[in-house]
Amino acid sequence: LAHRAEVKGMLLTEYDEVEAMEKFREDGRKEGQKTGQTNVLRLIAALDKDGKITDIKRLIDDPDSLEELYKKYGIE
Repeated sequence: LAHRAEVKGMLLTEYDEVEAMEKFREDGRKEGQKTGQTNVLRLIAALDKDGKITDIKRLIDDPDSLEELYKKYGIE
């Protein structure tokens, strides 16, 4: 209790909201990239299993087809 004001002051002056928010965004980007990579690999494995090599090649030329194939294979 004797140092409450001092500790409170230190917390308020040492916390940088902009820096904290950038850290949260960076963590979110990393998590999103990892999830995206995992989903693409799952899709490629499913297409390979089904012998759909042409669909794998289609992804190269038409990245917009990715969402369609995610839905078709139940990948979220």
